[in-house]
Amino acid sequence: SQAAAVLLTADPGMGKSRLGHEFLRKAKLAMPDLEVWIGSGDPSSAGSPFQLIASALRQAMSLTQSMTHAEQTDRLQRFVQTRVSVSERQRIGEFVGELLGVSYHPQASAHLVAARGNPVLMGDQIRFAFLDLLKAILAEHPLLLVLEDLHWGDLPTVQLLDAALRTHADEPLLILALARPHV
Repeated sequence: SQAAAVLLTADPGMGKSRLGHEFLRKAKLAMPDLEVWIGSGDPSSAGSPFQLIASALRQAMSLTQSMTHAEQTDRLQRFVQTRVSVSERQRIGEFVGELLGVSYHPQASAHLVAARGNPVLMGDQIRFAFLDLLKAILAEHPLLLVLEDLHWGDLPTVQLLDAALRTHADEPLLILALARPHV
């Protein structure tokens, strides 16, 4: 019923992923309404801003690189529209879409255009959109966010998740991060 984070570290091959999968299986049995997002760090994009959280969102939306841009846009729109109030859909959809490299709407809003010209503003708007998306999801059911290979992650994702834990401290959010000891 409260936000929490667990960091599991071990050397390669010691069973971190196996333990994570077993935990996930038992959590789903104990809480059938649990929503699960799984993101994975990637050595080829290590350190890229928001890469790890984008990976989790792509998995949650079932977005794949083989999809056309129109298919990805449709998935993003359906994901946002089924979770967020009508008044917030455009803003949240645009900035979550920006995080994923997917257009939410063919015509960018003035807010999105302004943010594209200012990296600090863009980072702030992505953070606000993500936190508001989490708020809508957590009002409906618990969320488990699994981050595999956090050691190949990025600081903006870690800062975003820290903000999520503080902002949603009294909500059912669990972040399970798996990493090598040098994380």
